Amino acid sequence: MDIRNNFYTALDFLPQRQKNALSRLPEDIISQIYEIRLRAGLPLALSTPDGTIFACASGRVSRSTCGDMLYATVDDIDYVFNKACMHSVYSHQSEIASGYVITPKGHRIGICGTAVISGGEVSNIREISSLNIRIAKEIKTSAKSLIPIFASCLGGLLISGAPACGKTTALRDLVRRISSGEAGGSRKVAVIDERGEIAAVHGGMPQYDVGPNTDVISGINKADGIMMALRAMSPDVIVFDEIGSAEEISALRQSLNAGVRVITTIHSGSIQQLLLRPQMQQIIESCAFSRVVQLSGRGAASHIEEVYDLEEAYAKAYRSSGNYIVYDGNRSNVCQRA
Repeated sequence: MDIRNNFYTALDFLPQRQKNALSRLPEDIISQIYEIRLRAGLPLALSTPDGTIFACASGRVSRSTCGDMLYATVDDIDYVFNKACMHSVYSHQSEIASGYVITPKGHRIGICGTAVISGGEVSNIREISSLNIRIAKEIKTSAKSLIPIFASCLGGLLISGAPACGKTTALRDLVRRISSGEAGGSRKVAVIDERGEIAAVHGGMPQYDVGPNTDVISGINKADGIMMALRAMSPDVIVFDEIGSAEEISALRQSLNAGVRVITTIHSGSIQQLLLRPQMQQIIESCAFSRVVQLSGRGAASHIEEVYDLEEAYAKAYRSSGNYIVYDGNRSNVCQRA
């Protein structure tokens, strides 16, 4: 994907006045923008690796609000929302209930508004007050340095990093490379794409290149998706974004029993923060991961900060915090130091 062209395909969802103003932005600004945020009655905000900038009607940008701000109205938000749904809101109902819409070219539009609850679950979002257009950026060099790490470790790989550091971009490129044979022969990869962020399937076709030997399961919670892939697709590798729940960790144990490797991501600003998170003991006990890679950076410009053996790093973190690890077979228990 060409980043500049992707910016312009994202502009196609905007009303003409916003589209005209943003299309006049300098090339160096366009290449940095990864989100366009519309909030009713407020200026258009553009996310860049250096922080938020505001769009002006004259086609320039500012880091603070001024009299020339390009504002979004309720009508503008309705226009973008309906165009993203291709004027068929009903056909996108399950996505909308999850707070987003996937568009052609892989752009993902986040939705904020008033949730409609039915049967204890969100069934719709009405009175939409803001939208976030996350511009599709496919960078086919972002996982080049991850391939030898994955190929050399015996277990799964956990990719850690702060929000918006490029974890999903790297994960997507890693899927493509493994599927294409760069990790020692083409492997069958099953992508559990709950929110459409990895493959961005639209009309049955992934909008991103996820490789020739990849199956994608979209719109399903990750724990159920893992089990579905294990039962039906005989994958060599299972990939999903943002591990967190106990159900997902339990499903990982099933994948381990089936001899399937796992790659996923987790939010953390540093390896120290990651290893002291409450669910990390459960992740360790699952035995599904042997290495963790800490990424740093903003936007899609991530790079590898450190690579750790997971259990060794976990034991070291707790020793330094006044705790210690007691190993019992494949299980590890955290104890307070007397």
